[in-house]
Amino acid sequence: MPATVLGAAIYAGTPAELLGRFVGVFLVASVPLRRLLATDLFRMRLRHFPALGAFTGLLSGLVVTTGPLNTPFFLAYGLRRNAYIGTEAVCALVMHIARGATLTRYALVTGETLAVGVVLGSTMFAGAWAGRRLLDRMSDRVFLTIIEALLVLMGLQFFLFPR
Repeated sequence: MPATVLGAAIYAGTPAELLGRFVGVFLVASVPLRRLLATDLFRMRLRHFPALGAFTGLLSGLVVTTGPLNTPFFLAYGLRRNAYIGTEAVCALVMHIARGATLTRYALVTGETLAVGVVLGSTMFAGAWAGRRLLDRMSDRVFLTIIEALLVLMGLQFFLFPR
């Protein structure tokens, strides 16, 4: 959480195009990174997550996204389907609260922004409920294939069309 606050403060003064391209490169690179993290060369362990949390918290404050940044590490640790989605949801909630408080402090959150956030948050709850039904029917192999394809597509979108 403290690193997210720092990242959000830095975000307030950084060009959006630079941040978008950085996220794009990281997302595309996260597919081979996840595969590397799952080898005998390096294994994700529970003890790695505090440092990872600080790193992704900082980046999350900068790029306003959490899921794709944590994905290769959570998957390399062995989280799949419901465990992955649930862990990601808790991390996102904590970081969004920290980022929102920081951006409010710097007067970057307006009533309109808050309303959009409430609507988007509500739709995310509905999507999570529907998505759980799909995850229960999906194999781990299909799940990993879909996640990696989405990471590459999102990475290319961020890199080619930064905002």
